Amino acid sequence: QTYLVRGYVGVPLSRVGWFETQLTEIAEADLAAIKATAGEVERFSIKRAGSVLVPENLEDGDTPDTQKISAAARIIRPLRFSDVRQSSNETAPPKGSKTLVFSSKDGLTLTLTSFEAAKTAAVADDTEKTSEPKPTASETGEGDDTRWVRISISSTSTDSQEKAAELEKRVGGFDFRLSSTDYE
Repeated sequence: QTYLVRGYVGVPLSRVGWFETQLTEIAEADLAAIKATAGEVERFSIKRAGSVLVPENLEDGDTPDTQKISAAARIIRPLRFSDVRQSSNETAPPKGSKTLVFSSKDGLTLTLTSFEAAKTAAVADDTEKTSEPKPTASETGEGDDTRWVRISISSTSTDSQEKAAELEKRVGGFDFRLSSTDYE
């Protein structure tokens, strides 16, 4: 059946308006560790020492940069993305990929890995012959793969197994584009 009604429907103009952009939230106080790698090279490793996060392998006499530590912890509090796309069939990340691993006190681990998904070829049909301008790479997000990450979830504790399973349903099979600030 069809009904004619009067009213206003607020339809989002951007793609981001059509989906929930916050995946999860882990407070800094709940983080147990953060580790960043670029390929095989460890960039930094942070562990909880009592009530604060501190860098591992700090040279004697060096003072930890608390602003940088807080900045790393803020990425996951909350984890938001600006676009989403279906993952490619590739299972192994490209050589030299950047990886950021967040571990929480309850055993939940989120791994963000930079992952350039394969581009899908456009299907040629009659609509391709129109004179309408095609979207640019910046509009589609296809030209800047440096901010796309694949998220994997694991749990090492029964306390977080249910949350890990719920999150895996939301992130499995997709790549997420982070804001430039969070990615940097």
